[in-house]
Amino acid sequence: PMLMEVSRLAAGLARARLDSGDRLDRVILTGKASQLGLAAEVVGRELAAGNRRGEPPVRVVVERTYAKNAASMGAAWAASLESLGAPVADEDLLRQGATEVAVEVDNMLQALPCALSMQGRADQGRVLLPAGTPLREQADGSLRAFTTIGQLGDRCIIRREVDGGQPVPWGVFRWSELDSRLAESGANRRLDRRLWPREIRAGIEVDAAGNLDLLLWRGERPYLRIDRAEPAPRLPAELLGDVADATALADRFYVAGARETPRPALRAAGAAPAPRETFVDEHGEARAGVLGTVALPPAADDGRWGLLYRADDGREHLVGTLSAVPGTRAPHRVSLDAAGVVRVHAGDPPRWTTGDPLDLETRPGVVFRVRLGVPQVEADDHDNPFDGTH
Repeated sequence: PMLMEVSRLAAGLARARLDSGDRLDRVILTGKASQLGLAAEVVGRELAAGNRRGEPPVRVVVERTYAKNAASMGAAWAASLESLGAPVADEDLLRQGATEVAVEVDNMLQALPCALSMQGRADQGRVLLPAGTPLREQADGSLRAFTTIGQLGDRCIIRREVDGGQPVPWGVFRWSELDSRLAESGANRRLDRRLWPREIRAGIEVDAAGNLDLLLWRGERPYLRIDRAEPAPRLPAELLGDVADATALADRFYVAGARETPRPALRAAGAAPAPRETFVDEHGEARAGVLGTVALPPAADDGRWGLLYRADDGREHLVGTLSAVPGTRAPHRVSLDAAGVVRVHAGDPPRWTTGDPLDLETRPGVVFRVRLGVPQVEADDHDNPFDGTH
């Protein structure tokens, strides 16, 4: 039964990763357990179950010489090449010495290991976050992924899906339960049904441990929290122009880091325009702005970047310097608000949040967070690669 379960998961993973025109030709098994004849037999049978009619069978080969070393080092080498922007092996890179591999085991959970989808009459099977979605590092060192859902029906069920496995309900939310909890907390505390759920939007946020939160807000996008007491350079009024024109701004702002030529600060070359956001300070005052989509290059030795503005004649004007957030290795991004203030953020800027769901009715953009939790799924400690018993 264990071989069948593992083989079914592997077959589902392989099919999900193949492009529509590709087919699986050969599977190589490594490790001592794979030398059992039963292992190759079960793997071959599960792979054949998903073949289209007329396709030749998938060859299952057992590697007996180098076993796990070859597979592990090959995967690490391929990942290192991909990080260099060369997903296909390049002979020139090899001749230049790109043969060193850094083995890192603390990055195994930097991508979502499963898919999160919705279950419901209108959204049956709608994938919200596919497997392999990168988890973004935050200033506090946590890893999270976020996506919007839109409007919710009367009930929202989030499922965890693993390629080849059975979907597992991962979180449930009902408007009626939220309304009931409010009614129990005090008199005249009920949801305004003219707004809920018609004008309330939702999104989900998941961390590396699979903990799932539902985020609720009113308006198009959640507002982001900033601290205006922190020093930040300001773009001169004569250079600011229209802050809503994200495309033009993205092509004019550059940053200079440690050992690189200045690069665009708000977006990579050819990328989509920086998204429009709303920033709220500690006093509740809101300003429109844009948030960069590209991580800043390594900072200079003093932990700073130079912020440059490129004019129509091609000249670059130094606007000021940006300081890295101390004590974090999270990627940094920059934002620009309507007053011309440029800020640097480690990870994603924090959202403007509240602990009272009724605030959503009167304060557009404020976020109310609902912990959906993780169900107690039966698990074997031996399945945990970090338990030290393997």
